[in-house]
Amino acid sequence: MLNTFFNSAKSMMVMTIIVSLVAQLSCSGQTMVYPNARDSALYNKILRMNFPRYFDKPVNTFFSDLNSVYVKYTLGMSTPGYINRVIFIFSDSLSIDVSVKDLNQKEPLNFNYKFDLEVFKTKKINWLCLRYGGLCIKGCEYHPTCN
Repeated sequence: MLNTFFNSAKSMMVMTIIVSLVAQLSCSGQTMVYPNARDSALYNKILRMNFPRYFDKPVNTFFSDLNSVYVKYTLGMSTPGYINRVIFIFSDSLSIDVSVKDLNQKEPLNFNYKFDLEVFKTKKINWLCLRYGGLCIKGCEYHPTCN
């Protein structure tokens, strides 16, 4: 009886150590987020795209190859008042940050500033970043704002 107790206690201890190690491993890096069924096809298509191929090419080229419609966009800034990227949002969880080389923004944003998305789409891409659930999935190495 005592032998059975020690074997089950040993098993429990081993199980506790395994669970602890798995928890540490999952917390040590970036949390994995997987796309839902609705986002899955577009997510997989973007994952297969070769981002560096689009660098120095117009934003329109990327969206033409992507062949998908975004729901909305928002302006991203790393320095207050100066746009450094546009975040194209495809769903609640899926978005792509697009930075261009020269936006020609001479002054900080003010109430009179009119952002022209069509002009932005003609500019050459500097870097791209795929995000899912707010986490950088692909392109993270190209710019620190993607991490």
